[in-house]
Amino acid sequence: MKKIKIKYLVLVLAICTIYSCDKIKELATVSINTKLETQFPVVVSPTGFNSDLTKSSGISFNEVSEIKIADNIDLEPYLNKIKTINLSNLEIVVNGLQTNQIIHSITLEINDFGVIATVANITQFNNSYKPAISSLLIDKVAETLLKEKKITVKVYGSVSSPLVVTVDIKMDAKVVAYVLK
Repeated sequence: MKKIKIKYLVLVLAICTIYSCDKIKELATVSINTKLETQFPVVVSPTGFNSDLTKSSGISFNEVSEIKIADNIDLEPYLNKIKTINLSNLEIVVNGLQTNQIIHSITLEINDFGVIATVANITQFNNSYKPAISSLLIDKVAETLLKEKKITVKVYGSVSSPLVVTVDIKMDAKVVAYVLK
C-alpha cells in the first residue's frame, strides 16, 4: 500500500514539473464575446447657418470620446487578466436625424492610426454603416486596447443644417482572459 502511495506521489510530482504554473494558468482561460462601444452626442447649433455659402457647404462638427475596457460590464472583472483581444464588425449608426437633415460626411479616427472610415450622405433612412477595415489596422486597434485598456475615438464631418444627433460606434470583440491570477 505504501509503494502505491509513493508511486502516486511521484506521478503527481512528475506531472507538476512537466506542467509548470504558467502552463496551468494558460489552460485556465475564458473566452468572452462582447461589444465595445461609445456614443457621441453631436449638437450643431443654428449659429453660422445664415449665409447661402454655409448652407450649401455645411458646417463642421468634431467630437472625441474614449472606449474603455473598464466600462464594459462583461470585461470589467478581467481587466488585468486579458490575454488577447480580437476586434471585428465596426458599425457606425447615426440616430436622431429628422426629415431633410443630411450629414454630408462623417469620418472616424481611432488614436493616431489615421482615418478608419468615412461615410457620406447620411440621412434619416440611410443611417447605419459597416465599413470594411483592413485587418492590419483593426489588429493595431486591438493591440492598443490590450496594452492601454482604452482607445480614443474621434468623429468629425459636416452637416446640412442645425441638428442634434447621437453617433454610435460599435465593434464586436472576442476577448480571451485568464481565470487565475
